[in-house]
Amino acid sequence: MGIDVVCDDNSFSTSYGYWNTIRETIIKTTFDYIIDKFQKDEELYKNITDENDKHYIGEGSNYFMHKKNINNIINSVSKSGVITNFLYAGDNLVVKFLGSATNLSYIDSLIYFNIGGLYALCNKSDCEGVYSVGNSHDIILLFDLIEPFVKNYDDCYKCIYVVEDRLYNRLYDVFKESIEKNKKVKIW
Repeated sequence: MGIDVVCDDNSFSTSYGYWNTIRETIIKTTFDYIIDKFQKDEELYKNITDENDKHYIGEGSNYFMHKKNINNIINSVSKSGVITNFLYAGDNLVVKFLGSATNLSYIDSLIYFNIGGLYALCNKSDCEGVYSVGNSHDIILLFDLIEPFVKNYDDCYKCIYVVEDRLYNRLYDVFKESIEKNKKVKIW
């Protein structure tokens, strides 16, 4: 028994267990990416104190507010005690944390930093789910941003990105086809 992610002529298949491993890796590497981005931005813009400057990231800025929300997501998942096992029994801690109406601003924060694909990818049923073309755009943007961090997870990297020794389809290809052909991605 497994999962198939399909768009037109392109598909990606794996077991339910490995699908959770892939999503877990994407969550971990997204956190690694955004923490790294925050550090680089802090170094780059640390001397900007003018609140009217478009690069101001200090207290009172949109950047600051959204960064705080992202840090809350990371801290909540970390405090849950299952930092190395985000997905369990089909339940996703990030989605559970973001899913309540009171946390919609956290989803906006993911979108603000171009990592809304994390929510789009993980907020689907493992069977009979559908990703919209818009979801595919968000997921591809996320995959492009986190690629250097996913390289630390060789098996997952090969399932997502183009590598020479991969003989069958990659997850990236399915979502890319969705964008190119303007078609939804189905999960079977």
